Amino acid sequence: MNQWGVITMCKAKETNEVVTNDLLNEELLTAYEELTASEEELHQQFDELLVKEEAIYQQNTVLNLLHDIAINLMSDLRHDDVLQKIMDGVRDLFGAPNRFVYFVDAEIRTYTVTIGTGVFNELDKEGILTKGLVGQAYRTGTVATVKNYNSWPERLVNPIFDTIYYVALVPLKNKDKMIGAIGLAFSEPERILSEAELSLFQRFADLASFALGNALLLDSLHTEIVERKQLETVLLDSRNMMILAAGLANLGVWEYDLKTKLYHFNDEFYAVYGTNVAREGQFMSFDTYVREFVHPEDIWMFEEERQLYFSDGKVPLKDVEHRIIRRDGIVRNILVRRNNIKDAKGEIIKLYGTNQDITEVLQVDAERKKQAQTIKHMAYFDSLTGLANRHSLNEWLKNEMEGARSGSAVGSILFIDLDDLKMINDTYGHSYGDKIIYTAGTRIRDRAGKNAFVSRIGGDEFVVILPGAYDRENVRKLVQQISKSIGKEQEIFGGQFHMTASIGIAFYPDDGDTAEELIKNADNAMYAAKKESKDCWRFYTEKMQIDAYEKMRLTGSLRHALERNEFSLVYQPQISATDRKLIGFEVLLRWNSPEYGNVPPMQFIPLAEQSGLINSIGMWVLRESCQFARRLSEQGGSDIRVAVNISSKQIAVDDFIVGVCNAVNAAGIDPQQLELEITESVLIQSMEDAIGKLAHLKEFGVKLSLDDFGTGFSSLTYLRQLPVETVKIDKSFIDMITSDVQGAKIIASVINMAHAINMKVVAEGVETEAQLEYLLDKDCDIIQGYIFSCPIVEAAAMKFLADHSEV
Repeated sequence: MNQWGVITMCKAKETNEVVTNDLLNEELLTAYEELTASEEELHQQFDELLVKEEAIYQQNTVLNLLHDIAINLMSDLRHDDVLQKIMDGVRDLFGAPNRFVYFVDAEIRTYTVTIGTGVFNELDKEGILTKGLVGQAYRTGTVATVKNYNSWPERLVNPIFDTIYYVALVPLKNKDKMIGAIGLAFSEPERILSEAELSLFQRFADLASFALGNALLLDSLHTEIVERKQLETVLLDSRNMMILAAGLANLGVWEYDLKTKLYHFNDEFYAVYGTNVAREGQFMSFDTYVREFVHPEDIWMFEEERQLYFSDGKVPLKDVEHRIIRRDGIVRNILVRRNNIKDAKGEIIKLYGTNQDITEVLQVDAERKKQAQTIKHMAYFDSLTGLANRHSLNEWLKNEMEGARSGSAVGSILFIDLDDLKMINDTYGHSYGDKIIYTAGTRIRDRAGKNAFVSRIGGDEFVVILPGAYDRENVRKLVQQISKSIGKEQEIFGGQFHMTASIGIAFYPDDGDTAEELIKNADNAMYAAKKESKDCWRFYTEKMQIDAYEKMRLTGSLRHALERNEFSLVYQPQISATDRKLIGFEVLLRWNSPEYGNVPPMQFIPLAEQSGLINSIGMWVLRESCQFARRLSEQGGSDIRVAVNISSKQIAVDDFIVGVCNAVNAAGIDPQQLELEITESVLIQSMEDAIGKLAHLKEFGVKLSLDDFGTGFSSLTYLRQLPVETVKIDKSFIDMITSDVQGAKIIASVINMAHAINMKVVAEGVETEAQLEYLLDKDCDIIQGYIFSCPIVEAAAMKFLADHSEV
């Protein structure tokens, strides 16, 4: 080959090498551009991830918080930042001071605590995967919880857990495989996660799993190009799941470009508005959105909104509610929530957010407020007269007495009792009596003046507080005016009636240091007036202590009643409203005193509580009742509950729980055969202590019910805090069924409210077919009263069991 041939071959080779290098560079550039485009798409997808919300008020607030946490989680893809935001989310959702995240290594079967707060900040960083609560969560792949963790046999031995009562773990998963868990703990015995909170915890863990999984996948995207397609698929699945969740929660996601001044909407967003992208287009201006969708009456709100969208996004972000008109003409309520996106220089370049249809939530909230108003009125006001009731009086007088003890308040109290109202009720009927009570309440309120506090605390009893009225002569003149006004003739259903009243007067702080004592002394003065001649009034004096002396004598006899076997028990059946079967007995205490005869429970039970005898008497009743339950079981009545009234004084003693458990165990009965009936008075001295003890008894298996519902201090206020399963409607409410339309409606509301929180309702004191028929129509669960049986002795109770077991 000549020299020119060699030169030609070399040049051809150089040309081929150049072409090959150009092709390689072009492929690398294409791969890099695809990687960059994928990364930008990931950022856009993360901005669109949302949290599923439910459409009821009780869950709405939590779901909104969950929504914020979701956006917060997805707004940062750095692994460590996501972990910290998970910890913050657990704190915000559940208020847990002790929380942690750990990851598992399935190959060596260990776990490592990656981040922790509270006691978990001091925890050993590694542990065995298969042991304790961690092992339980790993084996089941579901939420794992334990109460009484400090005494749990499988607890961690570290002494920092001696104060921990409750622990919950929820797994973090990737492709249905557990990669770790989120945990929290409380040291308060009463703080445990409800079923709803556990469900929320699981959903939060799902969001956290998505966020952690996406963060890990993004790291892999930057380091391993070969996994790019797999990452895109996972993120797409994640996005689709979040879009589905958004649809279920009536959420529409949007983006607003501050440069183009255009919204970017998708089909999920338009679904809230009853339309789609094909009809409206993906992009829409601010003015077009307002014109096409915003309700005309709400357009004024968008004048301020305009500043946000036309000022480079620097106006502070805040939530906005407004109405829209969907394409189908339906008006809906929308909640708008927003955030922003910044570039590398920190400049805001886009706004993004969600529009949520909250119409149903607002409807539920309105209904809740209406019901709350009804319940509040029922709790604080007398249904017949509209005056304050005993609940209101106790609260008002308690505050007034605190001022009296500090020397900043004085006044007087009038205890007013209408004379011979029972005779009118018995002769003419309760409708006449109700009219008289209403008129008397109106006249008392008008005469007492605007500064007075007027309440009706019983059938024919009124209490008037006169703040600052401390001059006896002025009080006497006012009482005479009230008495004269009550005594004016009134026409009722065509008949003329003349009423009188007996009034007792006491001054504070001279005649009583507490609200209870003051009312008692005014009551004593009223009885002195009634005993004298009726239709008169009396100031409280020390001479009225004679009655107190009689009570002391009765108390002295009561102290020996137990050892002398003067007590006995009777039993009133409780009947299922649906099938008329016997389901239980209420135990009632009777005292037959050789000195005083048959003493009514309403007379000696308060004396027992005041003297401290209630604890020994109550424990005797409890033991005898458990033995009665055992004898019922022997006769085939193992499913019959025995309900025992428990005084707040009994619950207050330290060994109350031990006493109940010992009585049950000694009788050899199932704890569920025993039901303890409490009143809201158990909360007055120490609500936290009472609820804690009752919760322990419920865990032991004993049934709990709330007696005399709505008649005392705070039954409606604290109903949901008490661990009770049943409420008993007091006879005073049952008596309203045929005589008070509004009162009857209240009963229906109580039944509906109890059923709404999964409680059963017992109506006690049912005496007539009309009452029974009304209660059955309103789905009352259990009936107790003379319509089925009066209280009976044990032999009769056993016969009743035999006769009604198969009714």
